[in-house]
Amino acid sequence: TLCYSYYNTTMYYLVHMDSLDYLELLLDMLDYEDWAKEIYGFDKILNVAINCALKAGFSRWEYYVGFDEETAERRRRVWWRLYMYDKKVMMEDSYMSGIDDSKMNCLLPKEFRDMGFVDHNDFIKKLHLFSRTSTLDNLPIDQLVFYASLSTYQVISHFYSEVLYNEKYTSIRNTAKPNEVRTRLIGELFGRMGLFVMRFDKIKEQVG
Repeated sequence: TLCYSYYNTTMYYLVHMDSLDYLELLLDMLDYEDWAKEIYGFDKILNVAINCALKAGFSRWEYYVGFDEETAERRRRVWWRLYMYDKKVMMEDSYMSGIDDSKMNCLLPKEFRDMGFVDHNDFIKKLHLFSRTSTLDNLPIDQLVFYASLSTYQVISHFYSEVLYNEKYTSIRNTAKPNEVRTRLIGELFGRMGLFVMRFDKIKEQVG
């Protein structure tokens, strides 16, 4: 009750909307809503939090210039936790994602950078090259779980954008194309499916 009261009281005061402290509090609420399976409230709060983070530039590296590293890392963790919740809703409830990966270029959290992954695109391109290392072996269990979860959601989101929602493979116009073209598209599709499975296997290898 107190959480909802605070949320309803503050959400209309725009001075708070881009506050890092405010977004961290919203994430605490989201954690509770997710645990309690309060789907309606969860969806509303998530939308508010993502919009606030996007407007404040949490998804873009340019908006981190001038911040000390501690504050920058807090911002990154807020952004990537919101990212995971957004992709979880996309996957579990078949909603459209509120985050466009192609417009996101902020750095990944420290666990990923220590592994050699700089940002989302870098992670997708290099994931298959990395095996389990001492960097992961030395992580506390909660950070290892965070690494595994964020890795998984990034791979899923990439598959959605590059395959499931890719006009090249889903256009209704494909039905009118010659058999040779459709056969080639199906071959490409199977290739992308193979990469998708390979990336999942690599995550299992890294954190297993």
